[in-house]
Amino acid sequence: MVKRPDLAGNQYQDTSGKICLVDVDGTLRWIPNQTTYQNLFGGPSTQFNYIAQLKDNNAIDRGPDIPDGAMLATDPNLGAVYLIDQYNDNGYKRLITSPTAFQKFHFAQGQVTTVPAIVLSFARSGPNIT
Repeated sequence: MVKRPDLAGNQYQDTSGKICLVDVDGTLRWIPNQTTYQNLFGGPSTQFNYIAQLKDNNAIDRGPDIPDGAMLATDPNLGAVYLIDQYNDNGYKRLITSPTAFQKFHFAQGQVTTVPAIVLSFARSGPNIT
């Protein structure tokens, strides 16, 4: 197995129908359900637009699953968008560093939720999404 950071932002569906995202570190991260997928990438009209078939689940190293309920969040006063994520059983906010990174990962602008600044200030920072 190998990490594939060159594929970061790509979405794949395996032969069983599970959908995963390649993270910035080049690992596959499984998306647990349709609700979480929609939280990040939009509703049914956009679903599956960016998904390719993954023929070998073992071709790329597997990272931690994306947690159920992961979401995109912003505080308009901060002017930044974060992926509220989880790594190694710890909650994190992960800064999406630019509009280019946002587009590279096919996040849906309409899914960004406004949260109070205090919510983001208490979340630990995880690896940026670039």
